[in-house]
Amino acid sequence: MTAMYPLFKIDLLGGGIAAAVGVFFILTCVYSFSFMKARSGLIGYYGYIFLSAVAAAGVALANNLVLLIVLWGFLGMGLYALVNMGDEASSAAAKKMLVIVGGTDALMVFGVGLLYYLTGTFQMDKIQLSIASSRLSVIAYICLAVAAFAKR
Repeated sequence: MTAMYPLFKIDLLGGGIAAAVGVFFILTCVYSFSFMKARSGLIGYYGYIFLSAVAAAGVALANNLVLLIVLWGFLGMGLYALVNMGDEASSAAAKKMLVIVGGTDALMVFGVGLLYYLTGTFQMDKIQLSIASSRLSVIAYICLAVAAFAKR
């Protein structure tokens, strides 16, 4: 069963991933209560986790490539903020993560641009490309795959 909305597509795969994100969000919050209660910045910490979870669920359900890029960016912001919570060492790690994720996000935007050039649509359910059809489709696939693997 699939529910279609202009920007989202809710099917078994996307819904299952979104549900797993929700379960992981709840488990992360529950298991971090005892560790975080003695620390400052609780509202920020749980807010960033919530932002990351909502963005990840949105990415799993997105049916529009522009929406996917926007949610992907919010996911990166939430992850950067979580990594940056702490001392100088965490700040340096967050900067490195921002450079890697930001660079690969640029590859994602390039890959989406190539997909739009090849298909004329941003709707994912309307995109039908064969990898063998052109080198541009292979380049678009590689750009999207690199961006996805960098943020895993």
